This record gives sequence, C-alpha cells and structure tokens, in this order.
Amino acid sequence: MVSCVFLGVANLVWFNGWARYVRVKEVCSIADVREAELQMSRDGLGFNRLRVLTYALAGLLGLTTCLYWWYGTADQIRID
Repeated sequence: MVSCVFLGVANLVWFNGWARYVRVKEVCSIADVREAELQMSRDGLGFNRLRVLTYALAGLLGLTTCLYWWYGTADQIRID
C-alpha cells in the first residue's frame, strides 16, 4: 500500500516538475522583462505545489524506510 502511494506521489512530483520546467522555459523566452516578471508572479502556486509534493515524497520515503526496517527486525528468529 505504501509503495503504491509512494509511486503515485513520485509520478506527481515528476509531472509537476516537468510542467514547471516547460512553463519557466516559456517565460524565459518573453522579451519584455516586466511581462516575464508578471507571469512568474502569477505562477507562484505551481512552485508551492511542487514544494508540497516534494515534502510528501520525502516523508513517504522516510516512512517506507522505517516500515522496511521494522518489518525486517520483526521477522528475526529469537532463540532464547
């Protein structure tokens, strides 16, 4: 379950990052500096969404690591 969520968020981060790259590339081609700055200020939500998705991906990676470690130690055979 965690792996499926992890893969889904990873794909969202990748797609959003690619969309941001394309948008910044478009804005950089605008000759008028003021118009380019105005366009970038309007796109602030996209950068915040990318930040939130990246934090979610990092959190899921940490959770996945903890779960694998926990399940790995739970399977050890204890001989007393």
